[in-house]
This record gives sequence, structure tokens and C-alpha cells, in this order.
Amino acid sequence: MINFNNRKNQRGISLLEVMMSLAVIALILVLATRLYRVVQISSQSDSLLHSISSIVAAQTSYATANGTYTTYANLVPGYLPQSATVDPWGNTLALAINANGYTLTVTAIPALVCANVNPKLANMTAVVPTCPATGSGAYTVTFN
Repeated sequence: MINFNNRKNQRGISLLEVMMSLAVIALILVLATRLYRVVQISSQSDSLLHSISSIVAAQTSYATANGTYTTYANLVPGYLPQSATVDPWGNTLALAINANGYTLTVTAIPALVCANVNPKLANMTAVVPTCPATGSGAYTVTFN
């Protein structure tokens, strides 16, 4: 008679052990992927806010010294680093001067990044822009 309870002669691992190991690995990968996406969105939001804050500070300094707002051509040499004029996706932030202030436009902002940036920009400007519903779209912020 064969004794099935004797594990002395058992070698290797069972199919159930392999399947449980794969299930744990799959769970870890799913959680890591979600966490990576959250960290990526947070990083892009912080980078965009830093660029916008730098431009606002540069415009304020220039306007205090010269009585008017200006374009990047006058800001970059002394008031603003060149890197602050680019969004996290490599596009140049569009700067337009108007009668009362200036407007910054991000050409293609992802909706999730916009949702993170919008509440923080509400403290910097009276005009809170709208975010694209899904995907990515233009995002314009007006400072008066």
C-alpha cells in the first residue's frame, strides 16, 4: 500500500503552490502600476504648478520694475529660467499679454493633471479655468 501522507520522498512544488505564487505576483504588479500612475500625475502637477508660479513671480517682478507685463523675450534673460517656459510634456507654455494682465495656455494637459492643478491655481487667480472632461485638451489661465 502507498502512503500518501509521507512527504519524505516528495520533491519539487505542487501546481497549487505555483498558482498561488503567480497570483501574489500579479496582485503586486497591479498595485505597483496604480501607484506609479498616481505618482506620475502628482509629479506632472507639481512641475506644471512650479512653472506657472515661476512665470507669475517673473511677471510680477517685471511689472513692478517696468509698469507693464511682457513676453518671454524680456523675461527669460533676467527674470525667468528657460526651463520654466516648458510644461512637463515638453510643450512651450503660451504667454499672451492683454490690457489687464496676461494669459498662460497649456496646449495639451491631461484631465487628471488638470483636476490636481485647478484647485491650487484658484488661490493664484480670480479666473479659474475649466479642465478637459477626458483625455487632454487646452488649459488657459488668465492673470489680472
